Parts: sequence; structure tokens; C-alpha cells
Amino acid sequence: MITLSAWIQWSGPNPAGGFWSHWFGNDGGGGFNFAIQANRGAGRLHINSPNGNMDPLFDNFLPGSITNLIQDEWVLVTVAANTESGKLYMNGQLVLEDSDFSIATNETNIYVGCEGSNTNKPAYGYIDDARVYNYMLSDDEVAQLYYDVTGESVCSDFNAENLQYDFDGDCQVSLSDLQAAAGGWLNSKLYPSDGSL
Repeated sequence: MITLSAWIQWSGPNPAGGFWSHWFGNDGGGGFNFAIQANRGAGRLHINSPNGNMDPLFDNFLPGSITNLIQDEWVLVTVAANTESGKLYMNGQLVLEDSDFSIATNETNIYVGCEGSNTNKPAYGYIDDARVYNYMLSDDEVAQLYYDVTGESVCSDFNAENLQYDFDGDCQVSLSDLQAAAGGWLNSKLYPSDGSL
């Protein structure tokens, strides 16, 4: 089990070329190749492991609006994984959970800001508050990492059963949701109309 987390700021397309820019990486020893990387040209976030990958562009990515890193914008990227599944968070929110993604259990060095010990494919941008945990952080613990820095609340589960009536997407059921529901009150498509309204 592992959690990697860091505030990263992508500096845009790398003039030196190359395909991947690594924020976390390792030497790939013993089949362990776990990396948080971004496409150097487009900032597409990609999580790699020998047992699969998580790619926001190709996976069922929620909430659906975040597909690439935005140039010169700080974002908290957190990946938690074990031998059975993996989770990707951006700014404290769970955006992708993949039951096909898993990591190996081999011991290896983890490098921050490059692919491995030969410093290949360096991160093109800035990195701050890089953290490595030897366990999977919970959704609430990841949200707390974001809240500790920004003071902004985070929706830890957009799909929670008790949020089925959250029509405005603000992660709480409130009067604004009642207003949205009441907007169509007494509308009817019954045929024939009973003429009572």
C-alpha cells in the first residue's frame, strides 16, 4: 500500500521535448514501476504501474471537467494504491477509482521530480509538500490535506446516496435544491388532461 501526494505546478510544454514529465518515479526494480507523470506537450496526467495505469483521458473520469493539468496553476495530486485498486485525487476530490489498477509489493526507491536515479524525464514545473505514506489515505484524509492548505471545503463523494437530491452540484442538499425541484411542480404530461389545473 502506498499514497503519493504533492502540490504540483506544470510549466507548460517542455521546450526540451520528450514525452513524459515525472513528478514521482522509481528505478522500476523488480517489476515495480510506479509513477505520477504528465505528458510534456499537453499536461495530461497519467498514473503508471506494472499492473495497469490510470489515465483521466481514457478512464471514467469524474467529475469530468478535469482532464489535463493547467499551465502555471497549482494542483494537489494524490494517488493511493494497493495490490487490488488505485485512486486518483485532484485538489482533495476523488476523481478516479480503478479496480484494475494495482501496485507490486517489491521494495524500491521512490524519486521526486524525475523518473529514477538517472534523473531521466524530469518534472517540468514546480513541486511542493511532496509526501509518501506507506498506507492508503482515506477520502477524508486526502480532503484534509487540501483543506489544511487552502481552507476550502471539499466534496469527498459526489455520488453519495444521501446526495441524490443535490441538483445544483454543491455537495449538499439545501433550499436551492428544493427550489430547483419545485420549479417543475405540478407540471404534467398526463393524457387526457383531467382539467383540474
